[in-house]
This record gives sequence, structure tokens and C-alpha cells, in this order.
Amino acid sequence: PDGWLPHPGARLVAYDPRRGERVAFGAPHAPAATAGEALRASWAVPAWMPPVSIDDRLFVDGGAASTASVDLVPGDVDEVYVIAPMASTPGTRGPGLGGLAEHIALRNPMSTILFDEIAAVQARGVTVVAITPGARDLRGLGWNFMSRARRAEAFEAARRTAPATVGKALAEAGV
Repeated sequence: PDGWLPHPGARLVAYDPRRGERVAFGAPHAPAATAGEALRASWAVPAWMPPVSIDDRLFVDGGAASTASVDLVPGDVDEVYVIAPMASTPGTRGPGLGGLAEHIALRNPMSTILFDEIAAVQARGVTVVAITPGARDLRGLGWNFMSRARRAEAFEAARRTAPATVGKALAEAGV
């Protein structure tokens, strides 16, 4: 509770909207924070959870600036696995009007950022396995990804769809 995570490469990303800056807590030169503080900041989804104050700065979920902060991956890695439930391949969306609204407001912009970042990392010669939900996954999740009422249904749908989704991502990356 008072320290950082045991792995030296562990990072938790949050966004400082006042400075327009993402911070990878745990990285050199990042503000000092406990793992708990950084985790709360990385989860501080605007309109759902309050910002978190660290070192006299307010932080919100890093997804407010980047879906998965893939562009922050260090240059000395060969392979990256990205699990990004808020992004999907172009044209993939949940069903109905709720799925369309979610796609326009969140999923499409977040997907665009993610796949631009992945392309930049791949251009450095890094293999990237991007695990994002497909249409079948999104049917199980529902359009309101924060709905507690759908939690059991979403977990059950993920049990059915995740193996194929992960297998497809591995095949596409040639892993």
C-alpha cells in the first residue's frame, strides 16, 4: 500500500488535463506516487470517478488522452501485447442505437488513437498483438460498458468469445 510494484518496468498511466500530459507512474522523472494512488488515477474516468491529486496535480484516467498508451512502450522491447476493450478494428461496433452512440462517442475515436499508436510502434520493428473486442464480444458486453447490471452477462459472453478473439489477434500478429 505504501510502495511501488515489484517489477521495475511496471507503469500505470494517467492524464493531467491541466497540462495536457500523460504521466507513466513508475517511470523515471514521473511524480512520486504509491501504486494505489497511481492505480486510482489511472481509473479516474471523467464523469464516473473523481480526479486523483498527486504531487499537487490532478490526474484522470490515461484513456482520456490515449486508449492504451502504446506509444509509451520503450524502444528496447521486441513484442507487445495490448488488451484494449474500449477499441475495436475499424467498423466494429455494438448492436443497436446504443452501440452506434457508443461507437461515435467513444469507440471510434479511441480505436483511431490506438491503431495509430500501434502502427508507430510496429514501424520500430516491434511485434504488436492487439486484443480488441469484435462484434460478437460487443454484443455480450452491451453498449454501456459501465453497467453493473450486465456484469454477469458480460463475463459469460467473454468466456464464450475470448478464446477466438485472442486467437485471431495472435494469428494476425503472426505469433
